Formats: sequence, structure tokens, C-alpha cells
Amino acid sequence: MHKLAPRDIYTSGCGSSAVGLTTYVSKDPETGEIVRESGALVLTDRGICCINEFDRMSNNARSMLHEVMEQQTLSIAKVRIISSLNARTLVLVCANPTSSRYNPRLSVIDNIQLSPISLSKFDLIYLVLDKADEQTDQCLGRNLVALHYDEPEDKTLDVSDLPTLTSYITYARQHMHPKISDEAAKEF
Repeated sequence: MHKLAPRDIYTSGCGSSAVGLTTYVSKDPETGEIVRESGALVLTDRGICCINEFDRMSNNARSMLHEVMEQQTLSIAKVRIISSLNARTLVLVCANPTSSRYNPRLSVIDNIQLSPISLSKFDLIYLVLDKADEQTDQCLGRNLVALHYDEPEDKTLDVSDLPTLTSYITYARQHMHPKISDEAAKEF
């Protein structure tokens, strides 16, 4: 997904800090002046910020996303710098279940162990379940190994071309406005 946007950053939740996502202040070594350095959310203004392993991110870093996801801005007040920056970015995250396998008897919140406040900031939540199947797992394994060779022999995965996918997403943004059903809303 991050390759579709004109501006994109892919980061890992366990390696991301609140400062790295937002902004930090440092001293310019040449002039000695205090300068603001932008983090991932500001750098991806009008783009996509993809965060993998969201479940492993610290609570402090996760809480920094709230303002960005609600207001599309990022307010900072550090040292002598007070400002509000645009952060009109699409935030796409991926989180793993706490017990390594999704338990359908539990709610999404209990499976991922994220606060309801954090989950409520997302417009869409999709569950991608990996059902144990030996044949499917072997096919997926062959494809993953084949990706590391110059000429992969196994081409069983059909991947759409990027220009077509980009055109579809542009069309969907302009013409489609999905609404959540009452049943889906109750689950959250």
C-alpha cells in the first residue's frame, strides 16, 4: 500500500517512538540554533504512513496518533518552538493477536489488546485471518521463497498491476462513501 502514494513511509511499531512519528527538536551543529525535525506523520502529509506491529508500539507512541487521526494536525510545544503542523495522512496499521492466533470467541479488542479509544480512531478495521491449511501454507511458502530468486518459477499469486490499482483507488475516493452497519458497529 505504501507504494501507491506520492509520499509514503513504512515503519515498524516496535521500532517507532513518539518522537520518530511526530517531531523532535535538535540543535543545528553549524549555527547552534534550535531546529524542528519532522517525523513520519508530518513527512507523509497527503500520503500514507504504514505502521506494522502496531500492537508492539508503546502506549505513548500510540497516543500521539490520536490528534493526527482526529484532526489531521500535529501540535508541538518543545523548547521554544510552539506550532501546529499538517499531518493529513492516511494511517494504515497492522496488529497481531496477543496469543499468536485469533480467537473467534473473543472480541477484536480482547484479541489485539488495544484500548477501545485507540481502535475507535480508525475508520475501517479489517480482520485477516490465517486459517491453518497445509496445502495453502505450502503454496504460500513456495511463493515467498520464489520472491528471493531473480526468475521465480512458481507464479501462482496473481498480483494486479499498480497503475490499475491506483486508478481504482482514485475512483473509489471520488465516488464511494461506505457506511458501517449497525451490526458491525455493535461489535466495537
